[in-house]
Amino acid sequence: MSTHSKACCTVPPIVAKDYTLKGTFAEIGGLRTYVTGNKNAKFAVLSLFDIFSYSPQIQQGADIIAASGDYLVVMPDYFMGNVLDHTLYPPDTPEKWAIIKAFVHDWADFQKGIENTKVFLPALKEQYKSIESIAAVGFCWGGKVAVLMSGEDTPFKVTIQVHPGQFDAEDAKGVTIPHMILASKDEPAEAIAGSAEALKNSKVEAVRNAAVVETYPTMPHGWMAARANLSDEGNVKEYERGYKQVVNYLQEHLNAAA
Repeated sequence: MSTHSKACCTVPPIVAKDYTLKGTFAEIGGLRTYVTGNKNAKFAVLSLFDIFSYSPQIQQGADIIAASGDYLVVMPDYFMGNVLDHTLYPPDTPEKWAIIKAFVHDWADFQKGIENTKVFLPALKEQYKSIESIAAVGFCWGGKVAVLMSGEDTPFKVTIQVHPGQFDAEDAKGVTIPHMILASKDEPAEAIAGSAEALKNSKVEAVRNAAVVETYPTMPHGWMAARANLSDEGNVKEYERGYKQVVNYLQEHLNAAA
């Protein structure tokens, strides 16, 4: 179940190393937040990072979205500066698992992410008064937060999950807005198929008409976020394709929602 927007999106050249950020950090709602793009834009995109927090790869992705669609893209630090070390993956020892579990309990709990978002968004609108519509693009951990906030009374017009964490087809059944899932080869195939079926058969016409579920069969989990290997030609190609697909989807469904 896959479709590409009619929009012809181009993205800036991908920088493999020593990437120079296009945005800056600001305080929004008491949270340190990466802000990039047009500060007078009508459309805002909340970028919800993965469990590894800020990284050059995911911030470059935010810059790509901002530059390609004239959006204000914001990435708040819900983990309050606490960072999970990449070397903990794979979690192949009891000690690694203990550290990860403690981090999830203290900072990366999904309900905490939802509550943080409910506080953050009003502060965002207060600070940037031109905003009319908001989308959420979530990566791994952030993707789960995004889909869980895509039901009734959602603050978003569009949500996107990229290599979603704790992927569960049941989550898709509650979606009430245009929703896209870009999965890696590492997400469970049954959950991907179940999500596609739930979106395709949604009672909400806007969900049925806009639903996109696509698997990138050669890409590992994290290929568009902190675990992206941008020194690898194959990853760069699919990273670029993924961000093109994200921006095309936003242009087709977020812009139309205003």
